[in-house]
Amino acid sequence: MLYIHPAPQSELFLGSGDRTQAVTGGLAYGALGIVQAIAFAWIRYRRIRFPDTSSYPGALLNSTATAFIDEATFRGAVFGLLLTAGLDPTVANLIQTLLYVLTTRLGAPGRDRYLLVLTLGIGFLGGWLTAATGGIAAAFLGHAITRFGVFLCTGHTGQTKPRGREEEEIDRKRRPPDGWRVIGSRESATREQ
Repeated sequence: MLYIHPAPQSELFLGSGDRTQAVTGGLAYGALGIVQAIAFAWIRYRRIRFPDTSSYPGALLNSTATAFIDEATFRGAVFGLLLTAGLDPTVANLIQTLLYVLTTRLGAPGRDRYLLVLTLGIGFLGGWLTAATGGIAAAFLGHAITRFGVFLCTGHTGQTKPRGREEEEIDRKRRPPDGWRVIGSRESATREQ
């Protein structure tokens, strides 16, 4: 798009836009993303599930690259082309958000519904920030921070399993309640011999 389109930075938002607004808007969006990631982890798991630190570099690269591709494609090219075609900015934002959500396939059976709602928010807020700042930098910054925040709080980069299907949730169901002692288990039989 940078080489084919005659004005990719102004019409397709493939530049940073107003830099001061991009940084402040992106950081505010990222802070909101971190708060929602903490809330999601706390509601879902009753704790924050920090992953192994060896996975941080890969997850940071994944979060950053995915955010860049998503923002350049949907909040840049798709949103910009819809506006260039003469659509109202709100309608264009809704269309690019729906296309983004459909592309991520988070509405498919077996996927966590919360991630569908999160993706709707990422798409709509990113589009709004892109229109407000004149570039994708704010949306990119906030999106990358949000994705990495979800990873840090849940141990996933956005592919959590539906409620009740996580390994620790299954294990929790199999364990006896706190304070109960299992009688006749294999462990007690080997200790008695």
